[in-house]
Amino acid sequence: MIIGDGTTNKPVTIKGSVYGGGNYGNVVGNPQVLVDPDTHNLSVASEHGTVTVGSNAPSPSYTVGEDVDINIVATAAPLYAFSHWEVTGEGASVGKTTLANTTFTMGTENATLTAYYAPAKKLTIVADPPAGGTFRVNGVVYTEPIYVAPETSVTVVVSPAAGYNFAGWTVTGTGSSVTDATLTTTHFTMGSEDATLTATFTEGRAYNDMNSNR
Repeated sequence: MIIGDGTTNKPVTIKGSVYGGGNYGNVVGNPQVLVDPDTHNLSVASEHGTVTVGSNAPSPSYTVGEDVDINIVATAAPLYAFSHWEVTGEGASVGKTTLANTTFTMGTENATLTAYYAPAKKLTIVADPPAGGTFRVNGVVYTEPIYVAPETSVTVVVSPAAGYNFAGWTVTGTGSSVTDATLTTTHFTMGSEDATLTATFTEGRAYNDMNSNR
């Protein structure tokens, strides 16, 4: 499976005879021509999850053009959560090592890309009272408990229902915390055990929480 072969051209200096377009020709001096990039092998390791490279089905290896950027996505197995990427190979890199959905750039030699996962802990988010509001986690509507790796943070946003005001967050679970318990938008960090995050509401005239825009 070749990814990026011929899609990224780069100038090189050549002498002598060159093959191109089905014909050989004599090259005089040191002209620059555009040639297909070198390709290298990308080995992928992903215990406790799968990795998708571009639009291809998961595979243990790919052939990728040098300097080609391609999207990579790590999907954790049940009860695990993505932790980080590690890459080896001269010049190879990952856009952001802590994001499950990011980019990989092939360097100048064969490379290995490894996705690491950690045993996840369950995060349950509760509204008190239940009608007080709704939640989003990392931009996704919260409908059921999710799994988060220890020491990993997620962004939680609460939207108070009509007639309710947000009063604050409380957290249970060893080592778990929020950056600010008074804001409707906060960052939750998972500790070493399952955790519950509770948003408390009071009844009254609803208001706009200006702090949520910080």
